[in-house]
Amino acid sequence: MHNPNLIASFSVWESPDELWAFVHNTLHGQFLRRAEEWFLPGKGYSYALWWVDPGQRPTIGEARDRVTQLQTEGASEVVFTFKEIGVPAA
Repeated sequence: MHNPNLIASFSVWESPDELWAFVHNTLHGQFLRRAEEWFLPGKGYSYALWWVDPGQRPTIGEARDRVTQLQTEGASEVVFTFKEIGVPAA
């Protein structure tokens, strides 16, 4: 179902630590800390992490499926959050 109030973004990183550093220690983090000023609270997970093979280019459809899988089945070896891999979430 299309939700006109949903913003989707995804990227591929070399490591979870590099992603976490970008999310929290750059200008992005300053905006993230103010997210409640611009976004309505959501239910469940707002992001999902998963491993990709070198050179693999995930699609936005795959990202949507991974978030849905995390929402319905919870974290696993296939899809997870920073918490499951030992990177601090904030």
